[in-house]
Amino acid sequence: KIKLIAHPQFVLSCMCRDKALGLQTIEKAMSLIHTSIVEKGGVFCVRTAAEVVGNDDPREAAGSESGSGSDSDGDSSDAESHMGELDEEALKELEKRVVDDKDDDEGA
Repeated sequence: KIKLIAHPQFVLSCMCRDKALGLQTIEKAMSLIHTSIVEKGGVFCVRTAAEVVGNDDPREAAGSESGSGSDSDGDSSDAESHMGELDEEALKELEKRVVDDKDDDEGA
């Protein structure tokens, strides 16, 4: 993906699961762009070298490559442990508030 920041500045970005392939692809694209610009008499300048941005957790990378989807299960259990518990009475009160809000919106 090539995005115009402010002429003549552009940003190249790439999203993929294979970090090495992503970097190789960006570097090849930059090389082709450099060749094209220089052939036409322009000046090519790299402001920032290509870098990998993202999670460096090898377990997540292995899970995403296998396509098992098990990584989302672990995340939800962590989130649930930090959520407050609702008893039946509190749940009914919350449902009542939602219904009251909907009634107010319909009347307006």
